[in-house]
Amino acid sequence: MKTRLANEADINTIKELWYENFLDHDSKESIDFYFDNNFDLKHTFVLEDSNEIITSLQLNQHQLVIDNKIENVSFVIGVATFKKYQRQGYMKVLLEDAIRYARNTLHQKYIILQAYNWDVYRSFGFVDAYYRQTITYTLKDLSKYHKSEIEKYNLSKLVDIYQGYTKNLNGYKIRDKEYFRNIEAMSEVEKLSIAQSKEAYIIYGVENNKMFISDCAYLRVESLLELIKSELLNRKLEEVEISTDIYNVFNKNGSRKLYMMVLNLTQNNLEEANCLYISEEI
Repeated sequence: MKTRLANEADINTIKELWYENFLDHDSKESIDFYFDNNFDLKHTFVLEDSNEIITSLQLNQHQLVIDNKIENVSFVIGVATFKKYQRQGYMKVLLEDAIRYARNTLHQKYIILQAYNWDVYRSFGFVDAYYRQTITYTLKDLSKYHKSEIEKYNLSKLVDIYQGYTKNLNGYKIRDKEYFRNIEAMSEVEKLSIAQSKEAYIIYGVENNKMFISDCAYLRVESLLELIKSELLNRKLEEVEISTDIYNVFNKNGSRKLYMMVLNLTQNNLEEANCLYISEEI
């Protein structure tokens, strides 16, 4: 049994591993899109026995702004074991090797992850750090807000709004036009829409006559709510559910849930910092 970096010959097996483990959460189309556009073979690990891949994970590489410094950070994704090998401790071996790689080879300070079962990762030292809230508005709730003028979204403008929104936050991902270009392509696969006004944008889907906002940024909270109202009216919808970071300022209370965990590879207390913000599944 050994851990190694993956190679081109492993890609189809790793994709099958994802199909077996993640189709309850993601569509086949979204998994295929990821492998076609975002899969990072260079930082993908497999654990094999007798030349058979048993489990795999990827250390997706991102740049976050943490305490006003740009940090290269590993984001653990695609942690999956073929079902016939699950609950035998293979993932633990692979993750420990990946953590050592991030610390000793990549010389990184932080590792971030999302999980189906958070408790599994606490034994590795991961701590709760990022949270999201879910808030529901009806058109009646938004009656006091004006309609905003919806513009054709522009990648440069999306970057500007995002940078304006995050300037007082911490722990956020750097986004550029290439990031939003990828979001644009992914939105076609996920059947999402992008709406932008002068001071806000939203990325959303519609299901059962309800709008679901998965990402948003704004320069004023009023601008966001005006944009939402306008898009609801344009789509002839009555209700919207907003899932976003807990530092968005709304006039309604939302349900709060854990969104990401952080493992500190140094003694810095990132988990105690204020306004840790990541909106996307990075």
